[in-house]
Amino acid sequence: MTWRYMANDAQQASESLQTARHPQQTRSRLQGGQTGVSAHKDRARCTELAHRWAVLNLLGASCLLLPSLAALQAFEASARHLSFTRAAEELNLSQGAISRQVLALESALGVPLFARVRQRISLTPAGASYAEEVRDALNRLSAATLNAV
Repeated sequence: MTWRYMANDAQQASESLQTARHPQQTRSRLQGGQTGVSAHKDRARCTELAHRWAVLNLLGASCLLLPSLAALQAFEASARHLSFTRAAEELNLSQGAISRQVLALESALGVPLFARVRQRISLTPAGASYAEEVRDALNRLSAATLNAV
């Protein structure tokens, strides 16, 4: 690999890090200033983030973008129950704490994971696919922990 290509990778990683720090600006830029996010754009955004994380992972910066385990657990429980209140009961936290964890995760990803209508939540297409991946990852972590003991 030549220095030129390494510099390009570093520049992409820097841009990816900026994107992760300012998801609202990036989302606006990706949408061309449009309001509302369609399911197609949600999937495209998740795919784009996955590619950016891959670049950062190659450069050893993946820990900067890895969501907290607490946020992932809060999201997974909320997605499974389709209720922040039931997720809070399961995790022995307050409903507000679950809601804040999920909002922080959505902000970090730059993609809405839940559609909130009145006092109900439902998964967006991006949220549904992310929930499956998070559930699988948490199950693998649990199995690895049991195997280590």
